[in-house]
Amino acid sequence: MATRTHPPTVEEHEEQLLDLQRASDAGELDYVGQGAVEYLISQLPDGYALDEENRVVRLDPGLPDHFYIPALILGVQSDPVRIPVYR
Repeated sequence: MATRTHPPTVEEHEEQLLDLQRASDAGELDYVGQGAVEYLISQLPDGYALDEENRVVRLDPGLPDHFYIPALILGVQSDPVRIPVYR
């Protein structure tokens, strides 16, 4: 793989995005999303769940409309990120 010495051109960036779209359409990236969903589920505080569209929802309307979980970057927990609640 060649080392890039310049930022990608618009055309190169568009081609990279098209490559990612083709890979996604072919199901080649399903493992990425599934792993993120599984991690999120493992970090859900009591009173929160995922709905049928994998959106975070409150089971009790009295709970806050967001919470924080540690980010997971390359398998390592990092600084907390804010997770908004859909409803």
